[in-house]
Amino acid sequence: MCDVCFVLCLEANRDEDTKSLLDHCIEWFQPTPSDVVHVELAIPRVRHDNTIQIKHFATYLNATAGWQQGGAVGAEFYQSMRDRWRAVPVFATNASSCVEKMCKENENAGYSLARYVTSTRAFGFASRLFDDSNTANAHCGNLVARVLKRSVLPMASHHVNAYSPSRVYTDVRAEATSRVQKTRNLEGSLLQTEVSHRSVVALQQLLADSPHADTERALHESIRRVAVAYDGKDEAAKLAAERNLAAVVLGISKTS
Repeated sequence: MCDVCFVLCLEANRDEDTKSLLDHCIEWFQPTPSDVVHVELAIPRVRHDNTIQIKHFATYLNATAGWQQGGAVGAEFYQSMRDRWRAVPVFATNASSCVEKMCKENENAGYSLARYVTSTRAFGFASRLFDDSNTANAHCGNLVARVLKRSVLPMASHHVNAYSPSRVYTDVRAEATSRVQKTRNLEGSLLQTEVSHRSVVALQQLLADSPHADTERALHESIRRVAVAYDGKDEAAKLAAERNLAAVVLGISKTS
């Protein structure tokens, strides 16, 4: 479990009647497709009793980057938008500890809505002109890209200041897909893992908010399902697996 962490991605609000001005701004200042409007990191850790703890590292408007035990702005925030979350796994050696270490170096970075301008194609060239140190101001896309690039992933398609939430989602998903496909035939790969009845039951229990769910088995099964989907070409199956994984991650972090 230490070789994976997650990028939580919030889908754009498609209900025009409830969409905020901030929602509109974030969509306007992103290259298309702009279907993800927020990203943050979720990092798992195995406790001594073999249960899983998950904590979030995030930045929001009017907040600095930091650890948010059980969620950035409380469980109600996540539950109110539970159908709009996706989770993408980040596969890398010692991913959890490496990402956590880099998160600590980015603590207290200020939030900057203005940085969305450098996420557009028109002004992407200016992204290199701004400070990109670990404590520099950033919106959520900049922050997550910065942490991942300096810990476990190449994130090479753009400068960290040019990453929007949607670009983070696209690049991290592509990296995870590549990793799954490269290890397809290796012994012990997720695609070679047999489906266990106990894991399926654990997943069902966790999604039903059972206090008796085996969180480690449930999380492993939901990650396996994402890997299987990424090895195929069915976009609907990929989205369904990512939403299922997000429900599991948020279900665990709610009780962490």
